[in-house]
Amino acid sequence: MDTILTPRALARTYEHPSYSDPWDAVVDYQRVQEYAAKFPEAGRTRVGNALDLPPSRVRGWLDGGKPDCVRGVHRAVEKGWFDARVNSEAFLAFNELVAAVYSGGSIDSQRYVPTFTDESVTGALDTLGVEWVHRERDAERAAEVVASNPGSLLGRALSVLGAPVGTKRYVEALPPYLEAAPGDVREQFATVYLRNRGHERESHAIQFRENRPDVYLDALAAFLEATLGTNVTRSEKNVYIAAVC
Repeated sequence: MDTILTPRALARTYEHPSYSDPWDAVVDYQRVQEYAAKFPEAGRTRVGNALDLPPSRVRGWLDGGKPDCVRGVHRAVEKGWFDARVNSEAFLAFNELVAAVYSGGSIDSQRYVPTFTDESVTGALDTLGVEWVHRERDAERAAEVVASNPGSLLGRALSVLGAPVGTKRYVEALPPYLEAAPGDVREQFATVYLRNRGHERESHAIQFRENRPDVYLDALAAFLEATLGTNVTRSEKNVYIAAVC
């Protein structure tokens, strides 16, 4: 495992009216900028003809406009997110936030803004250069941490890594990168998950309830057992973790 986030995958979380694959918009935008840098006197028609692109599209890109997918990729480059290799602080920050979405948060399906019920994630947000706000709620609902700037971009990045967008009721798998992840990454994911979901019993075992498909609960139980080195079982909707010595 090297990096867990790529420009191509991030770009494809966007939509573009003229491209079925938004990554092609990123590539074409870059081609336009490179041609314009090489031939600064060229106008939109010449650039468009040379690159087989509509002059109307080229004009906006030459005048400083950017597709949203390009803007997102450029912002992620500025943040250094594509350099988040396995041993980096950024990698662990992403891992913590993905685990927090799975176990105690959500990503808005329309705006991609992540919200967390785990207030411990603020350190991970700071590591990734993401601003956040603390939102108090009523007495029956816990306070939340909301990623604010660039909140939507963070949500898109987390979705690329496997974090569910919208409802989690039908999630069937853990994030794919965990399979090849080193032990400390897997342990961090498990720790965050249990921090949000687990309740200690008198026997020092841990129990939590998940209203998700059987295939997900089976995968989760197997992951926790292998990662924590203790017996993990489940009933229809509950997961039981034996005390870890």
